[in-house]
Amino acid sequence: MNIACYGPAGKPGTPHGSSFVSANYLLLQYLLVQGHTITRFGFQEDAPDLAAYPNYRYVTVDATAGWTGRLAEWGKQTWFPQHSNAGLYGLANRLWGGFRSATQEQALARIVQQYHRQQPFTLLFFWGLPAVFQVPGLPTVAWLQGPFHTEMATIQRLKAEIVHYCGPTEYWKLHIFYTLRLLTVRRVAARPQLSLVPSQWSRQEAIAWGMPPDRIQVLPYPIDLETFRPQPPQPTARFRLLWLGRIIPRKRLDLLMAALALLAAERQDVVLQIVGGFAYGFGYRQCLERFPYPEMVEYCEGVTHGEVVALLQACDAIVQPSESENYGSAIAEGLACGRPVIAGPTNGTLDYAGEAAYRFAEYTPASLKATLAFAIDDIRAHREARNLAARQAAETHLHPQIVGDRLIALLGSRPIPSP
Repeated sequence: MNIACYGPAGKPGTPHGSSFVSANYLLLQYLLVQGHTITRFGFQEDAPDLAAYPNYRYVTVDATAGWTGRLAEWGKQTWFPQHSNAGLYGLANRLWGGFRSATQEQALARIVQQYHRQQPFTLLFFWGLPAVFQVPGLPTVAWLQGPFHTEMATIQRLKAEIVHYCGPTEYWKLHIFYTLRLLTVRRVAARPQLSLVPSQWSRQEAIAWGMPPDRIQVLPYPIDLETFRPQPPQPTARFRLLWLGRIIPRKRLDLLMAALALLAAERQDVVLQIVGGFAYGFGYRQCLERFPYPEMVEYCEGVTHGEVVALLQACDAIVQPSESENYGSAIAEGLACGRPVIAGPTNGTLDYAGEAAYRFAEYTPASLKATLAFAIDDIRAHREARNLAARQAAETHLHPQIVGDRLIALLGSRPIPSP
């Protein structure tokens, strides 16, 4: 196949190598090794190591070409130099960012079309992104991070909690932003002839939203199993739970802290380590500041990518109480490091966790507390078996070769019609 691509990629362990970006890199590398030709289009090369393959090239696109591109960039530098999602500034920043992205996508579409005329591509592949543009006559595949509507649906469902912690202004800011976003996404969602999502939960949500079942398939993000690997457990007096990842309302920090408070009333042989910054919904900080057992919580706003593996290896279990979680990279990386996971009923990553998963039944403090208590005792009693089950789950479902072969099969199993 001769594939045109757009989307970020970064070698695992490098500054660009965050979770889904690393997954893109691993599959791009696998496609190159299998002999497929890759032409990536973008604004700055983020995976220079791929240039070692003769069947790879990167085409740099000028984002400021044309007056709209220059206007978008000028507005960004003049009005929105800071990356902030807070308050009305954050809403305006996001809306201008949408205009800026639209001008960039127009520039990309023009360049891809020029190259397609010179040497036709087999397909256009969007890595971790929706199909933000189309090229006439070129089949399109989008590997989405999840369905388009779930963020908005969760914000509406959690209105009372968001207002309680952040106030009505923050809720309505989020509501307006995602309402405006949903006005355009149906057109974007209809562009690909094939959409890929990372879990069965995501696929069912996408179908319920109206995407055609025959045009959506499941492909998980692969994990670099050499980087994320187990270390012999070092049991300590206190069981170490790890929350790893950004903090936004649907991640349910409030639920976890309420459950931990219930657990602490019965036992305090647990410590919760939270590593992640507040992307928006900054009022949720009070969940940490007002927690009645501060000695049971360690908080760190962030770590480098190179420190993530050590964090996962040092914990006893990963906890991810998120709602509408299409694919939680912390869970996948934790499994690769041989660590069991605790998650809720709408976490798609549990598709791949097997016997290393502890699923709580309801998004209530009592349900999560009961699951935490059971998991702690069960892991302590069967640590070696649970850790082995976690690693085996990762090797079975998330190995780059396994995921890569499935991707090639999906792309080649039937002709992808042109738009």
